[in-house]
Amino acid sequence: MYKKIVSQAPLTGLVTLEEVKRQCRVFTTFEDAYLSSLIPTYTKMAQSYTGRMLTQGSAVAVVHSWQSSVILPFGEVTEVTKLVLDNTESTEFTFDDISQKIFINAPYATARIEFNAGYATLPESVKQAILVMCSTAYNNRDDFVLGQSANQMPSTSRDLLDRVRLPWQ
Repeated sequence: MYKKIVSQAPLTGLVTLEEVKRQCRVFTTFEDAYLSSLIPTYTKMAQSYTGRMLTQGSAVAVVHSWQSSVILPFGEVTEVTKLVLDNTESTEFTFDDISQKIFINAPYATARIEFNAGYATLPESVKQAILVMCSTAYNNRDDFVLGQSANQMPSTSRDLLDRVRLPWQ
């Protein structure tokens, strides 16, 4: 399966500078530019790691072999907007929002599935994971800290993100 996010609401604003400053215990404006630069980086990292769209948007998936059902990527799929089977638009499908599967009731060689997905409200565990990653990067600005490696995602962040991570990621 090939998948692509076509459009998505901005990731900005999911975590604010004020929240990051509280997490890092920073009480001045001296580090604002650096802390602000961490937010989009770690928000994108969280989205990539979980395989979920952290904000609402539209996406497309293409399947090149016949399958009667397909689990749609990116999670929190709310609607299948279009199904194209072998270059012909089709209504021969049903979508189950609980399993996040589309059931295709016609044979095909190539299916193009367009759909809307993403969180309406960011889960607190994801927000906290982003804050922990920002705090870790702020406190450990190098890849190596004496006695430990700091170039991996903090285990607390990984544990929090694993709560919403799609199982096939």
